[in-house]
Amino acid sequence: MGKNKTDTRYKSYEDLPMILNANDLIDILGLSRTNIYYLLRAEQFPTITIGKRKMVRKDKFFEWLDKQEV
Repeated sequence: MGKNKTDTRYKSYEDLPMILNANDLIDILGLSRTNIYYLLRAEQFPTITIGKRKMVRKDKFFEWLDKQEV
Protein backbone atom coordinates (compact mmCIF):
# COMPACT_ATOMS: atom_id res chain seq x y z
CA MET A 1 0.00 0.00 0.00
CA GLY A 2 1.37 3.39 -0.96
CA LYS A 3 1.10 6.37 1.29
CA ASN A 4 -1.07 9.21 0.03
CA LYS A 5 0.99 12.40 -0.44
CA THR A 6 -1.56 14.39 1.57
CA ASP A 7 -1.24 12.09 4.59
CA THR A 8 1.25 13.12 7.24
CA ARG A 9 2.66 11.16 10.13
CA TYR A 10 1.78 13.91 12.59
CA LYS A 11 -1.60 15.49 13.10
CA SER A 12 -0.68 17.96 15.86
CA TYR A 13 2.24 19.58 17.67
CA GLU A 14 1.85 17.08 20.50
CA ASP A 15 2.28 14.16 18.08
CA LEU A 16 5.75 15.35 17.06
CA PRO A 17 8.78 13.77 18.73
CA MET A 18 10.86 15.93 21.09
CA ILE A 19 13.80 15.75 18.67
CA LEU A 20 13.05 16.19 14.96
CA ASN A 21 15.17 14.48 12.32
CA ALA A 22 15.42 15.19 8.58
CA ASN A 23 12.42 13.00 7.75
CA ASP A 24 10.28 14.83 10.30
CA LEU A 25 11.31 18.20 8.83
CA ILE A 26 10.50 16.97 5.32
CA ASP A 27 6.98 16.08 6.50
CA ILE A 28 6.51 19.36 8.37
CA LEU A 29 7.94 21.78 5.81
CA GLY A 30 7.31 19.88 2.60
CA LEU A 31 10.84 20.61 1.36
CA SER A 32 13.14 18.26 -0.49
CA ARG A 33 15.70 16.19 1.40
CA THR A 34 18.48 18.29 -0.17
CA ASN A 35 16.94 21.54 1.10
CA ILE A 36 16.39 20.08 4.56
CA TYR A 37 20.07 19.15 4.78
CA TYR A 38 21.04 22.68 3.67
CA LEU A 39 18.82 23.97 6.45
CA LEU A 40 20.33 21.62 9.04
CA ARG A 41 23.79 22.93 8.09
CA ALA A 42 22.78 26.60 8.17
CA GLU A 43 24.53 28.61 10.88
CA GLN A 44 21.34 30.28 12.16
CA PHE A 45 19.38 27.00 12.40
CA PRO A 46 19.29 25.43 15.91
CA THR A 47 20.83 22.09 14.92
CA ILE A 48 21.89 19.40 17.38
CA THR A 49 24.63 17.09 16.10
CA ILE A 50 24.96 13.64 17.66
CA GLY A 51 27.67 11.67 15.94
CA LYS A 52 26.96 12.26 12.25
CA ARG A 53 23.22 12.81 12.75
CA LYS A 54 21.77 16.30 12.59
CA MET A 55 18.51 17.01 14.39
CA VAL A 56 16.65 19.86 16.03
CA ARG A 57 14.64 20.11 19.24
CA LYS A 58 10.94 20.57 18.51
CA ASP A 59 10.61 23.70 20.67
CA LYS A 60 13.72 25.34 19.16
CA PHE A 61 12.54 24.51 15.63
CA PHE A 62 9.19 26.24 16.14
CA GLU A 63 10.88 29.25 17.81
CA TRP A 64 13.15 29.50 14.76
CA LEU A 65 10.18 29.09 12.41
CA ASP A 66 8.26 31.90 14.15
CA LYS A 67 11.24 34.23 13.61
CA GLN A 68 11.17 33.53 9.85
CA GLU A 69 7.92 35.43 9.35
CA VAL A 70 8.32 38.64 7.43
